[in-house]
Amino acid sequence: ALGRTVIDQPRVALDLRERPPAGEKTPMDMNNLQRIGEVIVRDGQVRLTDTTGQTTQVANLDSQMNLQPPGQTSTLRADMVVLAAAPQAPGRVTVVGEATPSRRTGWSLRGTTGEVTVEVNDLNLASVAPFLDLAGVQVQAQGQVSGNITSAIDNGQIQNLNATITGQGIEIAGDALQGDQLQTSQLNVQARLTQSGEVIDVGQLDVRTDWAVVTATGTLPKTPGSLSELLERGTAYDLRGNFDINLA
Repeated sequence: ALGRTVIDQPRVALDLRERPPAGEKTPMDMNNLQRIGEVIVRDGQVRLTDTTGQTTQVANLDSQMNLQPPGQTSTLRADMVVLAAAPQAPGRVTVVGEATPSRRTGWSLRGTTGEVTVEVNDLNLASVAPFLDLAGVQVQAQGQVSGNITSAIDNGQIQNLNATITGQGIEIAGDALQGDQLQTSQLNVQARLTQSGEVIDVGQLDVRTDWAVVTATGTLPKTPGSLSELLERGTAYDLRGNFDINLA
């Protein structure tokens, strides 16, 4: 095991235009993750250029990751500033999480419990595109978002979700949307969801855009199978609210 590793001011630059053709991928051996131990990064910087030449810079990256064997709790905290092309103002992202894999199943989603919180302030959506390109997702996006999302995970599945999201001047298009385009001058979302078996309890769902106002509470099916049950039985689920949507 590495024990404790501290990395001061690392500098990383990736240009996806110079990425070699994808070859056969070798699966990662998750059983040895705990050998990494504790890793602390101070004042890191990452420059990522996508296949169109657009560059995003992650600066002031401070993170602390502590990986423990299955059955024990591993933790992660990361703070960073995300900069897109000038003259756009930088956004700030904070991620805090913990996970406890099952001793029996090891490092896998199945049997894992945990919590995660993501806080975003004034994030320019254009700065996200290179990271999506790195993952093979082609999206063009503009606008600015802020928000706070907290979630608990049980047995590898999201158990509850609380989210507050605001945005301005949002435009999203690309191959991932199959030719469609999402556009709104303002976005406001308040959501409080809890999963119970095959049902999602909607404690609060408020969504407001230029073309939709949705407010709802009640229960929803989690899977297409339970949706079929909803259509057949009708009374299995109960979602109440206001749905005012104009896609014209």
